[in-house]
Amino acid sequence: MTGSRALVVSVSAVLGLVAFGYVLLFAPDDATRRGRGAPWDMTPRAFRASLVEQVLVGRLRHAAQSGRTYLEKRPTDLVTARMVAGLWETCGQPWEARAAWAGVLDQADTHLESDPEDPDALWHRALALVHLGRRPEAAPLLDRLSATLENEPVMPKVASYRQAAVQAAQGRLGPAGTHLIDLLEANAELAPWILLDSTLTEARRRPEVLAALDDAAASSEVFRRTFARADRVGAQLRRLISGGRPDIAMLVARGAELGSFPIGRRYEALMFRAILLEDFGLPERAQAVWERLHGELSALPGAGEPGWVLAPNYAWSLQGLGRRREARAHWAAIADAHDPSIPSTAGSPAPELGAPTATQEYNLACFRALAGQPERAIAHFEQAARLGFHDPAWAAHDFDLESIRDDPRFQAALALMRGTGD
Repeated sequence: MTGSRALVVSVSAVLGLVAFGYVLLFAPDDATRRGRGAPWDMTPRAFRASLVEQVLVGRLRHAAQSGRTYLEKRPTDLVTARMVAGLWETCGQPWEARAAWAGVLDQADTHLESDPEDPDALWHRALALVHLGRRPEAAPLLDRLSATLENEPVMPKVASYRQAAVQAAQGRLGPAGTHLIDLLEANAELAPWILLDSTLTEARRRPEVLAALDDAAASSEVFRRTFARADRVGAQLRRLISGGRPDIAMLVARGAELGSFPIGRRYEALMFRAILLEDFGLPERAQAVWERLHGELSALPGAGEPGWVLAPNYAWSLQGLGRRREARAHWAAIADAHDPSIPSTAGSPAPELGAPTATQEYNLACFRALAGQPERAIAHFEQAARLGFHDPAWAAHDFDLESIRDDPRFQAALALMRGTGD
């Protein structure tokens, strides 16, 4: 359903040659954040912070485009170049990503011409080779970096982060995850950077790492500042999910538990969050959110009424708590209450509903699918496509429709929405 269900990019993380570079990346202050102008007029510190904030509200493509513009003026900024390359990967733009990673490699090689042992350039070169598919060439360099970073005495936190990235690039996800958890326990402000680093995607999605990220998000100032501006959180979460970043969506939805979202959007975000926690193998955390959601909704006037504006959230809370038969009955009642073809209690169609729009037909498809009425759900979904439903990316990921997604008729209607079907 639009606004009811969902499924969480890549910045690079980090670091320069000295501890000062580490501070620039991971602890941007408010003063630099306020100095916004043209991207190339911002300091690297402020610009990278702005990219993080854009990503956390689901503006992935805008962030990548801003990064490209910035790098046209500042092409030697290796850290930002790597960050932007990962953003293009996240946006599903492989050609842009490949060009950006090639730029990272060229800049790293330029640095290495003047200093062949530059550790920052070697690290960026190795990861660029991995992302460009040149793993045999990257393998000896990754091994060398891993051995060097293991006993780094000068900057252990920087070394630990880089080691995590190297291990993730080598496919050693367990050790990489251990480094990430240790880093998060030491500094919650690393959460956004770890969350958005494309090299760390597989390591980051291990349940134990996501749990550590989840805890860190509760105290991270970057997350709190972003949550405070989350006035359209449902749309942001759907963009993140349909863009292949449910892990980011899960943590953006964390703001609902911190009490920073407007009340109606709060319940929507809590629902998203519980579903995503389940999907990522964190059932105990999901159960706690379902209980909280159901308890708060049950205390409101109109709870349980099918015409209630929060009825879908209430039905999802029932389903999340394992009360599936009760939830299905509730979904069916919601669908009947919103379906203009169903006679009202007076014996005639409800006049106030009028002719259904594409979005209304889409929502009815979701209600019917969740109610266990697949034929009626497909009929509504087909009608939504004929009426021009405009968000096929979300339809392809909306788990309200999971029960009918494999039906050929669903796929044909989805193709029509995308403009590729008859």
